Amino acid sequence: MKNEIKFTDNKSSPVIILDVEENITFIVKGEEMLKLTADNNIYVQGRLAKNDKEVVEAMRNWLKKMNLLMKEKYERINKN
Repeated sequence: MKNEIKFTDNKSSPVIILDVEENITFIVKGEEMLKLTADNNIYVQGRLAKNDKEVVEAMRNWLKKMNLLMKEKYERINKN
């Protein structure tokens, strides 16, 4: 059995799974959005990320869907 730590939303659905030995996985509605692996690969929606922009957009998307990133706050930060 894997040594996992799961962070859940208010409906007990996992939103982050930390597999202490292998991966960190960010999930929205049961779908993997972003996965960081122990072999230094980063996957965006199951595909190997080709550049940093894909990773940043996936993390922003996850934060927005978790209501942790407000559009107004993001726009204000980008203007500075």
